[in-house]
Amino acid sequence: MIGQTLDKENISLYQPPKDVADLTSLMSQDVARGERNLTTPYREFNDLSLIERMNEDQAIWSAYTPPKSTNPDKSWRHQGVRPLTRNKMISIAAHVTASVLVPNVYARDEHDKDDEMAAFVMRDLMEYEIDRSDYEMTNLFGVISALINPV
Repeated sequence: MIGQTLDKENISLYQPPKDVADLTSLMSQDVARGERNLTTPYREFNDLSLIERMNEDQAIWSAYTPPKSTNPDKSWRHQGVRPLTRNKMISIAAHVTASVLVPNVYARDEHDKDDEMAAFVMRDLMEYEIDRSDYEMTNLFGVISALINPV
């Protein structure tokens, strides 16, 4: 078990080189730091952790309705959710994706002068690739994901 002292007979014969042991130690520290970052409550998120804030944002996006209360004083209340947040996010996503669907390209030559021909060719190549791929939907889903999970 981790944290217990081991007998000499239970020690593994595998003894990694110092650089492997150091890398393993750094990785372990990074994992612990990441876990701490995800579970620490932050005042900026109303004393919620990153995971709790993400779950709350996703519940708001999907118009989650909590289960009906068993308390008779509260059970008569309406449990529905108006999708205002969802509609605002869809509107923002539509405006963002409509304005930046095809990125603009500016090119400069080795003398730091504008190279309009290279920019034109690169813009054409990007439009060609956008037409061949599923860029519109991927871009839209990326923007919506950024809006739903800003944390």
